[in-house]
Amino acid sequence: MVFSARNMALRAVLTVVACVATLSAVAQSSLRFTRSVWDFGTIREDDGKVSCTFEYVNRGKAPVVIDQVNVSCGCTTPEFSRKPIKAGERGQLKVTFDPANRAGEFAKEITVFTGGRRYRTTLRITGNVIARTKTVEELYPAAVGDCGLRIDARSLPFNYVTQGEHKNLFLNYINTSSKPINVRLVQTSASGFVRHNFPTTIAAGASGRVTFGYSVPRASGYFGELNDVFELVVEGCESDVRISTSGYAVERFEIPNNELAPKAEFDRQLLKFEEVQKTGKPTTISTRLTNNGREPLIVRSVRPSHEAITTSIEAGATIAPSKSVEVRITIDPSKLDYGRAIERIVLITNDPERPMRQLRVTGVVR
Repeated sequence: MVFSARNMALRAVLTVVACVATLSAVAQSSLRFTRSVWDFGTIREDDGKVSCTFEYVNRGKAPVVIDQVNVSCGCTTPEFSRKPIKAGERGQLKVTFDPANRAGEFAKEITVFTGGRRYRTTLRITGNVIARTKTVEELYPAAVGDCGLRIDARSLPFNYVTQGEHKNLFLNYINTSSKPINVRLVQTSASGFVRHNFPTTIAAGASGRVTFGYSVPRASGYFGELNDVFELVVEGCESDVRISTSGYAVERFEIPNNELAPKAEFDRQLLKFEEVQKTGKPTTISTRLTNNGREPLIVRSVRPSHEAITTSIEAGATIAPSKSVEVRITIDPSKLDYGRAIERIVLITNDPERPMRQLRVTGVVR
């Protein structure tokens, strides 16, 4: 019995060794590259695309086919032949790199699959791109009329704005003309929480930066969307340029994303209602809001995008841990335009991980 057990153990060890040896034998393709890394060194973005060639040889006894070549970036393009490579035959794989808009150091991988994709070889190209000098039009893409004033953005998305804190974003401008430009911002939509320092006069050839900032005091008790729109008026020049700022006012979370925090989850956030008649009765659809956290979930704000949309849940609603509530959305078709309706409902909660949730409401009004 002892001899038999030892025999079995020895056979098991030999089997494992044989498997490892077999795996080692098949783990490498017979297609061998003379190098695995090509360093382009320092190149100029202005000079355009650069290419290199990885040479290979089939060290095996049977033909090899390159099945596929994957790259880690769309800026890298491989060129290769799918023709079988005979034993001892040599070949080349060309790789082209486009440095456009990719200033700085880079390292891109090229993965070569052979043997019916059983084998893979990883190649790499590296280098450093010196950025080209951008034109005024590229740096400041938005022209304000034909007076010579240009700006680099028309919208500034702030994302979350925490109550009691200041958050700033910046807009850059330039006067390309030979005369001073007098400007003013006329606010057409106001939240009451945004400030800016846009200059009233911009000297000839001058450039600068404007600060737009949101500050929502805790005492305001405001939660929800922040939307502000400014019309950019230039003296002696027609302009239809508007600058918008946007964000969401949320509470200050002392310990965000902790284990005890409330967690809001909807069973669905895309809500479709059936085709309805404009003269018909209101229709109702619903979803469920669950608190998967360990503290009460508090709804701070509920704001539909259209007066035709109302909800059963209101600001101040509280959901206990592990509990859920039905959220009913009622659509009044008489208040909507004919055709496809695409509206939304923005909810702000005390979920520190994702304070803002958005429900989309879509349907057709006939």
